[in-house]
Amino acid sequence: MDSSRGLRRPPAPDRLLLVASILAAALCAAPVQAQPSPGLYRWLSARSEGARQPVLASGPEAQGIPPGSVIGDVRVVAKDIFDADAPGEDRKLFRFANRLHRTTREGVIASQLLFKPGDVFNPELIAESARILRTHDYLYDVDIHPVLRDDGKVEVDVTTRDVWTLQGGASFGRAGGRNSTSFSLSDSNFLGTGKEIELDRIGTIDRTSNLVRYTDPNLLGSRVRLLASYADNSDGGRQRLEVERPFYSLDTRWA
Repeated sequence: MDSSRGLRRPPAPDRLLLVASILAAALCAAPVQAQPSPGLYRWLSARSEGARQPVLASGPEAQGIPPGSVIGDVRVVAKDIFDADAPGEDRKLFRFANRLHRTTREGVIASQLLFKPGDVFNPELIAESARILRTHDYLYDVDIHPVLRDDGKVEVDVTTRDVWTLQGGASFGRAGGRNSTSFSLSDSNFLGTGKEIELDRIGTIDRTSNLVRYTDPNLLGSRVRLLASYADNSDGGRQRLEVERPFYSLDTRWA
């Protein structure tokens, strides 16, 4: 009587025959290809279609203006700080502020545009010109709107709104039997020219300083930036002069 427990292992030839049968069945069976789920397929299709669509329509067709259209006229309208026709802004104080403030000159705004009459209309230059104007802290709002005229040319309306740029301050103090004073006056849009002028005087117990600084972001209507300053201090003076041509647009090739 056999006292061993469990199943007996088949002989070695039988085991080899069993393994060979399994391998043959696997090789003869038709290959099964993995199929993505319908939900995943629809998601990938939507992603690929979205990638083919441009995020921003940069062509002239997006604005209803045919390609190759020529700019016929550029009109610049610089508005005051407050709009007397808007509800809540028709007040004596606001009208008085408008009279004191010199509105930005139209030539200053036009000199910073990347397009002019006679150029081929390019919506990218329209958007970049608006970006350049918005970098100035003396402008509150900028709107550039192209319109296709009946004669086939494009009329571009540039509208800006100013902000109050004249700032000043003064202070007086006394400590240890000595007086300290300070005075400052600055305007980042002096007389509507887009130039910045700053005057500072600081007098303390240890030091007295007088500063005059002038900044011109568009020297003589160009893209050249000028900064000049002069400081007369009780412990010495300092002069500074900078002339540079920055990368003002994406197509600028040198600076």
